[in-house]
Amino acid sequence: QAEDGIRDVERSRGLGDVYKRQILLRDAYESGTVMSGVSAGAICWFEKGITDSWAHDLAVMDCLGFVNGICCPHYDEEPARRPFVESVLKKGLIDHCLSVEGNCALHIKNDKPYKAINFGKDKNSYNASLVDERVLEDAFERIDL
Repeated sequence: QAEDGIRDVERSRGLGDVYKRQILLRDAYESGTVMSGVSAGAICWFEKGITDSWAHDLAVMDCLGFVNGICCPHYDEEPARRPFVESVLKKGLIDHCLSVEGNCALHIKNDKPYKAINFGKDKNSYNASLVDERVLEDAFERIDL
């Protein structure tokens, strides 16, 4: 059952366990536990994420919804990411996208994007939105490690 992240039915525990884990994770998040992740582990906390995990191409997928917004990892690492974000913005499928480059993280504080954490070479995170039919990439304040 792919719904719980395990594609081998014999190893799958079914959707009941998924829902139980979501409740436990939400309780942890709401009590102040630091949540983190990379790639799919980063987008899972948001309302929606841009992924290539469940489709032959990039797609917008529903996520856990702990954090408002849409997140796209690998923004500079995979050549199709930027054009895809532009496309879904122009089609009105999303109104913004928190876009995170490789070797960078986006720190969310009090449920809002706070700062980009650069642990690479000049990497950043952006709030990508459509302004006058053009994509505006508003860079977050960045901390360089």
